[in-house]
Amino acid sequence: MKKWLMGIWLLLVAGWPVYYLQPDRDWYYPCWGAPMEILESHRISENPHYEKEDVYSRVFVVRPSEENLAYFRSLKYTHCLYSEAVNAMLKEYSLPTPYRFANTGCVDFALCGNGLMLVHDFSRNKGGLFSSRLARPEEVVRSYPQRFVFPYVWAWVSLGTLALSPLLFLLCLLLLRCIGVFLPSKTKRSV
Repeated sequence: MKKWLMGIWLLLVAGWPVYYLQPDRDWYYPCWGAPMEILESHRISENPHYEKEDVYSRVFVVRPSEENLAYFRSLKYTHCLYSEAVNAMLKEYSLPTPYRFANTGCVDFALCGNGLMLVHDFSRNKGGLFSSRLARPEEVVRSYPQRFVFPYVWAWVSLGTLALSPLLFLLCLLLLRCIGVFLPSKTKRSV
């Protein structure tokens, strides 16, 4: 019984490291919809404007879905905030012209001549359980895809289990003692 209880505890506690071992979330699903395919993704140097907030930049090339394109078209044309950096990335990825640019305030988009989209998200944080991006769990559960929601909820259960572990340990000891009282004794009787 002790092994079963220990196994269940380990399974619950495993949610926290599993969540942090997963890749970062590259897309804001509520607005942009799910991309058909993220072709390449990498982090670049820490964002100098938010050094103390653990913010960094992520760049990826995506094959946009119709929903992505509709969102892109709904944005007013603006110049990219970091146009030099975006231009360098377009050359690095060998993405063909013509380019159409858009910006949401935190994300630069470049729709390229071959239909691919370069996304430069320069205000990301680590996506931790306590991060500003995930400030409202109910929003996460409602808006993000299931492959993200399940590890997110499991990580919160994991934190709760770790916080309550001393109490759970005492309850298990008490339960095992109570069960032991009702079990027949295995000691040999002397003749």
